[in-house]
Amino acid sequence: MPAAVRTEWVLQQLADLAREDGITEEEALHKHLLGRQPLQRFVETSEVAAAAIYLASDAAASITGQTLSVSAGV
Repeated sequence: MPAAVRTEWVLQQLADLAREDGITEEEALHKHLLGRQPLQRFVETSEVAAAAIYLASDAAASITGQTLSVSAGV
């Protein structure tokens, strides 16, 4: 019997990469983007990584063909 193949997608939107890289964004752009976020915060890259790790784990063995949006509500 062939091994089961699972495929998943993790969709990341507006992660605060500037803070991760130490690059300062212009305040006006930051406020504009933040204002569009329903949770009023940016997604941390660690949150996206946690979603990917979960989908790759045995705990998600019954999940297949899904897109997990890590987006703070966007």
